[in-house]
Amino acid sequence: MRKPIIALLLSLSFMSNMTISNAQSYKVFIDAGHGGKDNGSSYGARIEDNLNLQIAEKVEKLLREEGIYVETTRNKDEYVSLSKRTKKSNLSNSDLFISIHQNTSESKSA
Repeated sequence: MRKPIIALLLSLSFMSNMTISNAQSYKVFIDAGHGGKDNGSSYGARIEDNLNLQIAEKVEKLLREEGIYVETTRNKDEYVSLSKRTKKSNLSNSDLFISIHQNTSESKSA
């Protein structure tokens, strides 16, 4: 199941001649949104910055298993300013930027 998900992410992002066979040439930057003093949204015990980091770590692991080079904004619950996030991602010269966020709503129809 993981290869189709990774292939879908990459194909939607690159839409070029890149294939999973040359994954070693890919560079992906993952931004786990929020962190530290900036928790983002919450729903009960579910806090966005924690969920974002958990998802980012899983995506990073899957990509690395395919031989894809990955850089991240953060790997622990720490605050990273927007300017530091953008500077780090721009310096990474990545092919793909993935920003992970969650939303909450009081409305069940949202």
